[in-house]
Amino acid sequence: MPFEINAQDWAKLADWFHRAPKKFQRASAMYLNHNAFGARKEAIKYMRATMTIRSPRFLDYLIRVEKAKSTDRLDHQISYFGSIQTRNHTGWAEQQGEAQDKRTKTITLAARRKSKSRPVVGTHRMKKGNSFETPDDYPGRTARQRANIMLQHLRRSGYRKPFIIRGHRKYRAGLYKIEGTGENSRVLPIQQFKKSPRKTMHKPWKTIAVRRYFNRLNSGALWSDIVSPIVMPKGGGRF
Repeated sequence: MPFEINAQDWAKLADWFHRAPKKFQRASAMYLNHNAFGARKEAIKYMRATMTIRSPRFLDYLIRVEKAKSTDRLDHQISYFGSIQTRNHTGWAEQQGEAQDKRTKTITLAARRKSKSRPVVGTHRMKKGNSFETPDDYPGRTARQRANIMLQHLRRSGYRKPFIIRGHRKYRAGLYKIEGTGENSRVLPIQQFKKSPRKTMHKPWKTIAVRRYFNRLNSGALWSDIVSPIVMPKGGGRF
């Protein structure tokens, strides 16, 4: 019994081959983007578990995905996952090992209301809009004299705002505040104008996230769930 190709099936097959390149471009982009978002999810989970993250929303904002474009050719498609940098944050590049720690100040717990998990109090930041008393605002022939006179005045007056100390024999250059009153008052460092002696902990969060994601990935299932419905003809595999 002879078998002949049905003209309608032949037309459908020809049409599918005509549209196949664009289908594969779309499928490939979806596959790459799914992987990038999966690695991003692993990175956020790892960073929250191993680092001091004071603002989960800030973490979610910085860790991003640049998606592959379905309009690009297959050999030009690529998706990225990583972090962006802001004016005041490197995007955890030091932990990944992609940059050196360039900070020149050391924040103390006093600046965070004595809790490592809290952000720095706004008035304890060295930023525009915050003005601080300094030894240069006081009389004295030497920097040490001016620093001593300033501290004596601030203690007697019950001053409670942060102030800058430079040139003092006892206190290193930095931002300080006075806590307590009278004889029980203490001068507490808020920021020290020097780099912290502690080395940045090396936690390659991007590398670990990608490894964890692909260790759990079932690529065959992903292809079947995401890619096959795009590439294969409709109707259960029939053209």
